[in-house]
Amino acid sequence: MLLSIGMIVKNEEKYLEKCLSALKPILENIDSELIIADTGSTDRTVEIAKKFTDKVLYFEWVKDFSAARNFTMDNSTGEWYMFIDADEVLTSCDEIIEFFKSGEYKKYNTATYIVRNYADETLTSYSDFTAPRLTRHTKDVHFVNPIHEVFDPFRLPVKHFITWAEHYGYFFGSEEEHKAKFKRNTELLLNRLKAETDPDMILYLQLFQGFISFDEESALKYLEEGIEKCLQKKDHVAIPLYMEKIALLYNEEKWQQVIDVCDKYFQFPEAIRPGVISADAEFYAFKASALKQLGNNKDAIAEYMKFFPVYNEVISGRLVTVEMMMSGFKFASPSNYGKLLYYFLECCIEEGKYSSAMQVLKTADISDCYNDPKNIHAQLNQEFTIMRHTEYKRAKALYSQLNEQGQEVYRAFVRREIADAENKAAVIAVFKKILKDNGNFSVLLEAYSSHYLNSDSSAETAELIKNASEYSEPLYFLLSEKKDISPFIKSGNYDIKETTALCCSCFSDFYSAAENYPLNIISDPSVLEAMLEIYETTMLSALNSQRDIQKLFICWGRLGSELCRMKEISPEQTDGITFAAAYADKITADISAKELRACAADMTALIRKYPQAKPIIIYIRDSITKQEQPVSKADEMAALAAALKNNIRSLIAAGKTDEARHIFEEYIKINPGDREITALRQELY
Repeated sequence: MLLSIGMIVKNEEKYLEKCLSALKPILENIDSELIIADTGSTDRTVEIAKKFTDKVLYFEWVKDFSAARNFTMDNSTGEWYMFIDADEVLTSCDEIIEFFKSGEYKKYNTATYIVRNYADETLTSYSDFTAPRLTRHTKDVHFVNPIHEVFDPFRLPVKHFITWAEHYGYFFGSEEEHKAKFKRNTELLLNRLKAETDPDMILYLQLFQGFISFDEESALKYLEEGIEKCLQKKDHVAIPLYMEKIALLYNEEKWQQVIDVCDKYFQFPEAIRPGVISADAEFYAFKASALKQLGNNKDAIAEYMKFFPVYNEVISGRLVTVEMMMSGFKFASPSNYGKLLYYFLECCIEEGKYSSAMQVLKTADISDCYNDPKNIHAQLNQEFTIMRHTEYKRAKALYSQLNEQGQEVYRAFVRREIADAENKAAVIAVFKKILKDNGNFSVLLEAYSSHYLNSDSSAETAELIKNASEYSEPLYFLLSEKKDISPFIKSGNYDIKETTALCCSCFSDFYSAAENYPLNIISDPSVLEAMLEIYETTMLSALNSQRDIQKLFICWGRLGSELCRMKEISPEQTDGITFAAAYADKITADISAKELRACAADMTALIRKYPQAKPIIIYIRDSITKQEQPVSKADEMAALAAALKNNIRSLIAAGKTDEARHIFEEYIKINPGDREITALRQELY
């Protein structure tokens, strides 16, 4: 038999079926067997195990994991032996199957795969540990150590699989369960420490890792004691101990100490650190990020530039050194890669080091870190900032690496890029080549080209409208090119207010396009009513960006009055936006004639019947205040306030109390600090 897979279990029903199901491809494709030793389960563990193998054995627990492992090994017949835990799930068996089917196994004595230790059930934070899990099975090979058991002898050469197993062993059903595991593990470790006169230095690492969750003082004692002994002995276990120390310092935000520890690490003698090793990636990452936190972007960039090449070698499996088989990397892991890349690019952008950014991005693997919907906008914003300064050389490669959602965000950035570009033709040309087979977006890019080069995108805009594209640009093109917007409005494919708001945010000249649009080319009243919504939404957007809306307000008012004339009705006979626009025209006339009392009354009437326009009216009121300076030197607000209060009192005198109360409530909202409010309230109520 080629391979035996051994497992020891106790009350593992939560993940066991998932674990064993993942192993089935190995059992089905190569000559292999599965041996499971149960050490006293009281749940469904044995029942589940028997569904996958008839070699379910019983082993009486003797507080020694190696003894249990050796029991399964002694009952195996394979030329190779592999062990796996019941809370580990292989994500793929392909590499392992090919290793045996191809005969490659004949060149090696040991093999490893990556154990991905998840920190919690979100599965977003994890550390990777290169675990020796397969060995050539000879009479002399066995497991040693009562806990954290390993093969002995450990024989070279070693095959490193880049396959990983997802490990859920750090999820605990309760705090009691967590404490029980802590107590069991530390008891076994301390017994070993007492029993061995010259313990392996890795025991200090395991003691630190065992105690850190519940007894930090003891954990730090074993950490520092282990570091001191390792440095004296020039033992390479100093490296994973330093990795634990630097992670603690980083979490405590002791940035300068992080840098100092990194510097000491890189000064280790050759006996401890023989040239470039995998852990270098971890220390470069920590040092670079600490420098960034201290505002030293220049030196941070230099350290990040050292980190990425080493990380690429590690993650590809080309650089796997012994310390990776002792402790999981805390920082230089795929789960953290996106954050490190973001920090690096942020430094480059702040320092204007765009060529350095491009150098790293050429070899960056963004397939995972850029496809997180929480981060993709910020990440692509960095990318486009860098591309803008490097002639968009990365644009094609970037698009090809994104998933469908990422590509959608990318296209949104392309639209922004075109709108903001000084040389729009050049930017459009770049993305037309990349996105030439992209359906409606290809048509949109052609429309951009026709609009900016020829001022006529009629054909492309018509196609976009016909295809009910989700893009807002057709409205912008039609308004700025002074074309009839009727096809756009009548298509019924667009939310007018939403589309207008998008155009306002994307095109700085959309306001002037709306102001200068010739309404006489529209004959359909329903289209003109839609134009009222465009004016209103544009004004509200302009207020958010602190633009002057007075010209748009005039346009809005004129169109409102024109619609009333077309329908042969007075403004009072209308409602909604038509009423508001027609009253806006009255307010414009009041201002022109300096009829402040009439202006105040018309403003109040407009807000009462169409409260959506209140921000617009407040802006117009404030504009009057700034423009007009009465001889009495009282500001315009005071004049308008006086007019409103007089109007309220006139209505009270005329017996129109309800109307007076309504105006009074609106007036309080506009000018709540007026001292006469109390007196007016007594008159009304």
